Amino acid sequence: MVSAPSYPDPAQTAATQGQMNRETAITQQQLNMVNQQTPYGSLTYSQTGQNFTPSDSGQTYYYNPSTGEYRTDAPVVAGTASSTGVATPSLSTQRRTRDGEMISLGPTQAVGGAATASSQLQDGWQQVQGLLTPSYTATQTLSPEQQAILGQTQGAQLNLATLANERSNFLRDYLGQSMDTSGAPELVSSFNRDWSGDRQRVEQALLDRMQPQQEQDQTALRSTLIAQGIRPGTEAWDAEWNRNQQGVNDARMSAILAGGQEQSRLAGLDQAAGTFQNQARSQYLNEAYAERSQPINEIAALLGGSQVTNPNFVSTPQTSVGGVDYTGLVGDKYAAEQQAYGATMGGLFGLAAAPFSMFSIPKITSDRRLKRDIERIGAIGRLPWYRFSYVWDDPMAAPRFGFMADEVARIAPHAVATDAAGYESVDYVLAMEAA
Repeated sequence: MVSAPSYPDPAQTAATQGQMNRETAITQQQLNMVNQQTPYGSLTYSQTGQNFTPSDSGQTYYYNPSTGEYRTDAPVVAGTASSTGVATPSLSTQRRTRDGEMISLGPTQAVGGAATASSQLQDGWQQVQGLLTPSYTATQTLSPEQQAILGQTQGAQLNLATLANERSNFLRDYLGQSMDTSGAPELVSSFNRDWSGDRQRVEQALLDRMQPQQEQDQTALRSTLIAQGIRPGTEAWDAEWNRNQQGVNDARMSAILAGGQEQSRLAGLDQAAGTFQNQARSQYLNEAYAERSQPINEIAALLGGSQVTNPNFVSTPQTSVGGVDYTGLVGDKYAAEQQAYGATMGGLFGLAAAPFSMFSIPKITSDRRLKRDIERIGAIGRLPWYRFSYVWDDPMAAPRFGFMADEVARIAPHAVATDAAGYESVDYVLAMEAA
């Protein structure tokens, strides 16, 4: 009897794909760890241990926490039963020391293979399941000349650090003292002097100086006007007298202006004196701060020391290892088996399915879990009709058409079959009859 191929176990497929990806990564890492030899020294890679990752899909190991050793054969107590029932000498085992070196422990008496319920593991051992990944150490070794340079540089740095340490003891007391700024000139922030008195004195001095002359001019003007026959109260008299008074007022305004200019001059002198005093204060403080910071700057320079330049190694070309698409291969194999199965069944049931020639394969995988991009586009009788793609189909492939097994099972359970993996297929002949 011809049976439909079972859908691959997703968990097993994923585990196998993960193992292949891991092996590809390890191989790529090993290819890219290229030892280098240069005039300045060498760079070498060496395996110094293994890292264990617990995993249900990994291999079974026997682990000793006190020694850090992993073994694939069961270290059972001598004389207890094993999977073969015979105690046999094991291969040499290895363990990792504290500095990462792998050393051989020599051949030991252990039972080959896995431990069984009747066997007893040696004290300190436990069974674990997971993955062992090799770990590596990059070692840089300088040439004798470069090593000598490094030694001299480190010696110089040590001397500088020693000096810095000695000076830091001085700083402990030095920084604990507040900086004395009592000798600095006072800060001038405002002017409290009133220069209005100086302005008034200047004005009055100028007015007092002009008054005798003004009185003489007025007396002379009266005599001149009377001699000309012009009497007070006449229009001619008033015009000449007003002209004289305008001159007097102009002289008075000149005196007031001169007093204001003198006041501005005195204020400017005081401002210049205050600016000079503030500049002197700023210079005093800058010098004081510089003097206080000098020991700190000296220590900072000593701590900086000279920088060590490491040798530059050649950039190793990176090798890329193509991984195996195991999941895709499994999907392709299953699709090919389904196609072959469909062709076989089509030949066997071709006559019976003649009225439904477009469904020449009686049973087709129709489980909703194996489909993607599902879109209902119509119905055949009572059954919805869909457009979809299988999860393994190429994204560029043409879409497929058909039923969903869970919906067929509601009206025609006899047309639905379940394979060993739990996925459902539909007999389209029976489904069409029931629709």
